Amino acid sequence: MMLHLLHQLIVVVYVALPPAAVAAAVVRRRRGALAGILLTFLMGMTIGAALSVVFAAAVGGRVPLLQMALAGYFTTSLLLLLKLFDRGLRWGTRAALRTGAKDAPRRRLRAADTLRAALLFGLGLPYVIAAAATYRPRLTPPASAPPPELSGEPAAFTTSDGIHIAGIWSAAAAPPPRLSPAESARWGRDTIIFCRGSGADDLGRSALAELLAASGYNVLRFDFRAHGASGGRMTTFGDLERFDVLAAVQWARATHPQGCHRVLGVGMGTGGAALLAAAADDSPEGRAIDAIAVYDTYDRFEALAADVTGAYFLPPLNWLALHVSLPMASAQTGVHLGAFSPADLTLRVAPRPILVIHARNDRIIPFERGVQLFEAALAPKQSLWLDNADAPEAANSADAADMVRWFFEHAVPMT
Repeated sequence: MMLHLLHQLIVVVYVALPPAAVAAAVVRRRRGALAGILLTFLMGMTIGAALSVVFAAAVGGRVPLLQMALAGYFTTSLLLLLKLFDRGLRWGTRAALRTGAKDAPRRRLRAADTLRAALLFGLGLPYVIAAAATYRPRLTPPASAPPPELSGEPAAFTTSDGIHIAGIWSAAAAPPPRLSPAESARWGRDTIIFCRGSGADDLGRSALAELLAASGYNVLRFDFRAHGASGGRMTTFGDLERFDVLAAVQWARATHPQGCHRVLGVGMGTGGAALLAAAADDSPEGRAIDAIAVYDTYDRFEALAADVTGAYFLPPLNWLALHVSLPMASAQTGVHLGAFSPADLTLRVAPRPILVIHARNDRIIPFERGVQLFEAALAPKQSLWLDNADAPEAANSADAADMVRWFFEHAVPMT
């Protein structure tokens, strides 16, 4: 409850701070203050637009001008918050060390400025990291991208927390001429909820989704919140995204009941974490998920954060990112990210079958995270460890695709 209130307060501050700062400078008739705020606006819009372009290039998308503007506004609010924080630190440190008197010694002033700089680094920089990690500009596929080969009908639904989700429903492909009686009986009767990871646009091409549709499964793909054509601005690495998966299950069962004899799930990276969290949910939609296959998914978000910060940040920034940025990111999103554990959630998925696939050379989610996830799960469970492959190669692995098809054909809950 407290995190949710903090999240709502932060949203209000982000929206209201830039116009409030301009209004305050105009009312006070201080040209220098107004010029400083306008300069902050210019810096914020430039930095936000630049970061949006970099993010789009990294994940293979395109940023519309409106999304650039929103990212710039968000960055401007962030810079104004840091300026206010710095001003408060300046006043607080000097008051604490009693440097306000005219005869205050220079060493006391230097101590106050040193303390201020340390606090700004120790709290301000981790907050910037938290904001950058959780905010996502919405992207669209590049203009040169080929259209999706997996045909289907548009799907649109709203999550229980009010986020609009866009997707595509693709019915199973036409069956080949000669099928066994067992294959004919199940053709087109099962639906796969297809969940890509953070930064991925699920409405773009997916070789695995196309292969599953060609194998007789209906496939529902969708963009997670803060991705592609869906709503939302914040990502929670699978925690709140569980509601996106649950809404997808609800939509599929309501609109295509004849194709949902079984509801199956394929998740990749953070999409796998969201899928596990949805299957563990004690709701009709959560219980309707009959079997799960996850690619390169982590066991505990706190452990993943420790891996990433240890690999990419030097001390003391790695410690600050883990122990200060992570709680700040929780306040930013309104959920306790440090407590989010797909491994623990697998206990509530049992006795439904789980398949864990992980590339040994995954550079984002270490192989150990997948091993820990598999070991935490209860039977029935299967694993496939891919040698000499990273996450993108795992998603397109023919061996992994064959394993997923075999797994779903034989997936039966343990009684």
